[in-house]
Amino acid sequence: QGGSAEPKLLELLLHETARYPGVVLLCCSSYDKYDAVVHALAPTLLAAMRAVVQFELPDEATRGRLWRMLLPPACAGLVDFDLLAKESHGFNVARIANAIYHAVAAA
Repeated sequence: QGGSAEPKLLELLLHETARYPGVVLLCCSSYDKYDAVVHALAPTLLAAMRAVVQFELPDEATRGRLWRMLLPPACAGLVDFDLLAKESHGFNVARIANAIYHAVAAA
C-alpha cells in the first residue's frame, strides 16, 4: 500500500505535537522542501504552527569561523580556511561537519 503510511505518520505528528505541553521544533533542510511538504501533504500542519523561522545559510566569514572551529587545531597551518570558506558556498554547519567527517574517514 504505497504511500499510505505518510498520512498516518503526519496525523500522528499532529496529534503528538498538539498534546505535548512544551515547545516542539520541526526542522527541514530547506524552506522549499518544507513548503512543498506542508502544502502538498497537510495544510493543517501549517495552521498548527505558531511560528515559522527561516535561518539563512552562513555567509563566507561565518563559514570560515565554522571551519576553524570544527577542524582540529593541528590543521591550522595545513589548511587554507579562507579558501575553504569561499569554496563552501551554500554549506550549513552540518554540511561542513559532514565534509570534515568524510575527509577524516578517507584519510
